[in-house]
Amino acid sequence: MKKIIQILLTTELIFFFSFYSSAQPGSRIYDSAKKGIVITNNTSASESKVLSLAPAISFNEHPINHNMHITSDGDFYYTINGGSSGSGQINKFTPTGTLLQTYPILIDGRGLSHNSADGFLYASLYAGDIVRIDDLSLGTYTTMFSTIMQNAQASFAISPDGSKFYNFFQGTCYVHDFTTGAIIDTVSGLMYGSGNFGGEAAVAVDDTHIYTVNATIKTVYTYDMVGNLLQTDVLDSGDNGHSLAIANGLLFFSTDGNYNIGTWYGYDLTGSTGTAAEVSNITDIKIYPNPTSGKVTVEGHTGSVEVYNMNGQMVYQDNSESFFRWLELSELSRGTYLMRLKRCDVNENFDYNITIVK
Repeated sequence: MKKIIQILLTTELIFFFSFYSSAQPGSRIYDSAKKGIVITNNTSASESKVLSLAPAISFNEHPINHNMHITSDGDFYYTINGGSSGSGQINKFTPTGTLLQTYPILIDGRGLSHNSADGFLYASLYAGDIVRIDDLSLGTYTTMFSTIMQNAQASFAISPDGSKFYNFFQGTCYVHDFTTGAIIDTVSGLMYGSGNFGGEAAVAVDDTHIYTVNATIKTVYTYDMVGNLLQTDVLDSGDNGHSLAIANGLLFFSTDGNYNIGTWYGYDLTGSTGTAAEVSNITDIKIYPNPTSGKVTVEGHTGSVEVYNMNGQMVYQDNSESFFRWLELSELSRGTYLMRLKRCDVNENFDYNITIVK
C-alpha cells in the first residue's frame, strides 16, 4: 500500500543549502513493492504544504547537564538528564509541562522509559547499563542488565506492553526480551544522523512503529515493525538526537540545554501525510531501493542528479537527462545523504534523503 510522505524542508535546511538551487515543495509516496520513494509534485505552488511540522506542546527545563530523554506514565511526564552521574536527576512534569518535582539520582542517564507492565521507570545509562528506578524519592535503583546496549551513548525504548526493549545503533535495531535481555529480533537498514547527538544511537517505538532521527536536519523516519519506511517528517524545532521518544502519544525531540535551559517539543505525527487523492495530473518518479548498498535506480524524466553529504559537500553528480537511469553510489561511505534531482516535466528540483548501508 502506498502512503504519501510530504517533502518538508526546514528553514535551517534551506539555509544550509542556500548556495544551491532552491527545492520546491512536493510529496513522496512510499512504494512498498520496491522499497523506495515515489516523488510527485503538487499542481501549483499555491497548493504547497507547510515547510515543517510544528509541535503540539513545548516546555522548558533546566537539566543541570543535558536534557536527554522523556517518558510518560499516562499521568505525568518524566525527564532524565545526562553528562555527569554526580548531578543526575529525574524531573516530573504535569501533562502541560509544569515542573512538579526534581529527584536527584546518581546516574548518568541516556534513555528513560516507563514500563506499563510493572509500573517502574527504567533508564539506560552511559556505558550501556539498564537500571530500574526503585524509589524516586530516595534515588535508589537496581541494575537489570550490564553493558547490554550496542553503544555507550545509546538511549532506548520499552514496548508499550512492557515485554520488549529496543536497542539501536547506526541503522540496526536489536529487539530484546525484557525479562531475559535476549535478542529476539533484528531490524536493519534504518536511517539515522551522524554522532550520538545526531541520532545514531536513538530509537523510539509505539504499538506499530519504530522511529529514528537525523537531528542534523531535524528529520524523523517512521517505519513499520519490520523496517519498511512509511513516513518522513521534518520537525520545526529540536537538535538533540539522544532525546527521540514517544510519550503520551506524542513524538518528543528536545533542544539540548547543555548545562542551561533546554526545551522539549512534542509532535503529533498522525495526519502529517497526505493521501493519494490529493495528487493528480502528475508524472511519478521512482527511486529505489532506499536504503541501498550503493546502486540506485531512478525511473521518470529527470535531468541533473546531485548528492550531498551532511556537511553540504557535493559527493556525486550526474548531469545527463534520462527517463531511466542507474546511479552508482557504492564508493560513498555508509550514512544518510541528501539527493537533489531535477524533474524535467515541471523544470523543478526535488530533495530527499537516501541512506547507504554496507
